[in-house]
Parts: sequence; C-alpha cells; structure tokens
Amino acid sequence: MLENRGDYFKERIKELEKEAEHLQMQKQEIKEIITLSTRIFQNTQIVDDIHNINEQLNIEYLRLADVKMKIEKYNEINDLTKQSNEKGKEILEKTIEYEAEYNQYSENIENIETHFQNLVQAAYGEDGVLNYSYENDVKKRSSTGRIKICCQIADENSHGRLYMKINMFDLALFLNRIDNNTGCDLLIHDGSYCKPNPGAKAKVVNYVDNYLKDAEKGQYFITINKSEVEETDLEDFRKKKMIVAANSASTERVFRYQLNIDSDCF
Repeated sequence: MLENRGDYFKERIKELEKEAEHLQMQKQEIKEIITLSTRIFQNTQIVDDIHNINEQLNIEYLRLADVKMKIEKYNEINDLTKQSNEKGKEILEKTIEYEAEYNQYSENIENIETHFQNLVQAAYGEDGVLNYSYENDVKKRSSTGRIKICCQIADENSHGRLYMKINMFDLALFLNRIDNNTGCDLLIHDGSYCKPNPGAKAKVVNYVDNYLKDAEKGQYFITINKSEVEETDLEDFRKKKMIVAANSASTERVFRYQLNIDSDCF
C-alpha cells in the first residue's frame, strides 16, 4: 500500500512539474508580449500614427457632414428647379398671349415705320430705320415681353440729325393717329427744331402740312427762331398763312414764329 502510494505521488509530482514547466513557458510568452507591447507604446512614431489616424477620422467626418449638406442642397435645388420650370411655363404662356395681342397691331406698326421712312426721305433723301419687335425669348437674361424699338438715321451723332430723328419719330406716331382717327390729333414741338439743318426742317414742315391738308384734320404746332429758317422758306410759310403767331423784340434772336399746320387755319 505504501509502495503504491509512493508511486502515486511520484507520478503526481511529474505531472505538476510538467504543468509548472508549461506555465513557465506561458509566463515567458506573456512576458515577451508585454515587453514588445511596452516597446511599441514607447515608440513615438506609433503615437504619431495614432494621432494622424484620429485627425484623418476627423477630416472624414467633416467630409461626411459636407456630403450630407450637399445632398440637402441638391434636394433644395431640385425643388427650386421644379418651381422655376413651372414659372417658366407660366411666363411662356403669358409671352405667347402678349405676343398675339402685339401682332394685332401689325398694320399700325407697319404704317408707323412707313411714315418714318417717308419723313426721312423728305428731309434728307435717305432711308432711315424704324423697326418694332416683340421680345419673346424666355431665356434668363432676356427682356421677355418688352417691345423693342430700333430707330436710326445716317450721321445721327450730330445734334441736328439727332433732334430731327426724334421729331420724325414723334411725327410718325402722330400721322399714324391721324390715319386711324384715334388718340390725340394734336402735336406740339417747342424748340426742338433749333438744331436741325434749315433746309431739312422746312422740308419736314411742308411734308406734314401737305399730309394734314389732304387728311383734312390734325394740328401741328412748332416754335422756331426766324434765324433758323431760310428766308425763302420763311416767305413760303407766310404765303401759305402757316404762321399763326409772331412775337417781335429788339433782336432777331428772340423773334419767334409759331407754325400751325392745320387745314382749318387757311
């Protein structure tokens, strides 16, 4: 019995020694791991890498927030685009409606343009340009719905021709009203003939005089200095009894005539 017990303890001691040896090996492995880990954490490069990783994470979070914000903006833009398209459709419909209304006056527009051409021919023996156009372009930078007027004559940068162009534009509108028997059949130009060439202004005045006489209606009043008209034209105005009021003074510079081109005054 004692002999068997001794064998038992011997075997048990061997087993414990093996376990102790195994534990020693595990201890050594753990010790090496701890040593290696300590060495790693003591390395500043690793710490810097961790710091850089954290910074990169922060940057990525910012990018993610930026993407989310852009998505919200894109959704908002889509809504605005939808509203813009609806508004554009409404503008297009209104533009078509207004253009149809504008086209109803095509004969009037053509008549006004013709009158302007005739007046320029009478004054200078040249062709002028008077064009009406309706802006139906619905692009963002377009002045949609506006009526554009292009009015030009040769050498209009000179004051005389510029003043005359404005007078003839007024007269074209005025004579169109006479033709259609609509609106005011009276036009007054006070001092607007001071710059134009004397010969040209006399031709325009005579042209309008003859036109109103033929139409048997309308009145056109102008004020003009005696020195601004050729003597022959002034005498012609007197013979035709076109001068309805004259104001004399000590100098010719203030001696003014008022021409009333009206068939009822003859």
